[in-house]
Amino acid sequence: MKIRLAKRLAMSGVASRREAERLIASGAVRVNGAVVSTVVCFVDENDRISVSGKTVDPIPNEVVVWKYYKPRGVLTSRSDPEGRKTIYDVLPQSLKRLLYVGRLDYNSEGLLLLTNNGHFARQMTLPATQIKRVYRVRAFGEPPKTWDRQININGIRYRIDDVRCESNDKKSSNFWVTIGLCEGKNREIRKIMEYYGCVVNKLIRMSYGGIGLDDMSVGDVRKLRPEEMNLLLKQIKDS
Repeated sequence: MKIRLAKRLAMSGVASRREAERLIASGAVRVNGAVVSTVVCFVDENDRISVSGKTVDPIPNEVVVWKYYKPRGVLTSRSDPEGRKTIYDVLPQSLKRLLYVGRLDYNSEGLLLLTNNGHFARQMTLPATQIKRVYRVRAFGEPPKTWDRQININGIRYRIDDVRCESNDKKSSNFWVTIGLCEGKNREIRKIMEYYGCVVNKLIRMSYGGIGLDDMSVGDVRKLRPEEMNLLLKQIKDS
């Protein structure tokens, strides 16, 4: 069965679907020795594919996922035009080819999933999959007395799945809140808090799809246990 070249590259762990399309458009991808000049290209398992001269591995039979406690001050990206440190600068060498599932911004920390399969990564981040992310947030300001479960910011709808205020430090005007979301929009937590007149000064993703940080420390990387993998795969199948 033939599939799009960009999807094939993503499933082999070369890059995300979007990044794969950029590689194709730049002329870095060859199929059976010929440069591909359009993203509208289909391949099958018998085609020989290379990216920048390196042969692309077959699609992995087994989806493998790792969990990583991403530090603050590290970008979730392959590279950065501004020269900032990325997760691939600090991950172990053996994990540098893995793809990230969703993103955590530069000043956020916490759970980031990594996988060898781009199709799995895409399924985990689709809004339709409704996979829950839980964040623990410290913010400056006065917490709202009530939290709207759906809000509109500049024409974009944001939905809060659940929320729980933990404490309010009267001396510093900071408070802690745990927020659950199921869509993963760009800078979603920070925009929601700004909507309520609060400024986030610490953001930690505690879990993704029921997979938690547990007792991990900043910078730790662990391969998911079989029962954790089954939990994620079931959520994708049931969505």
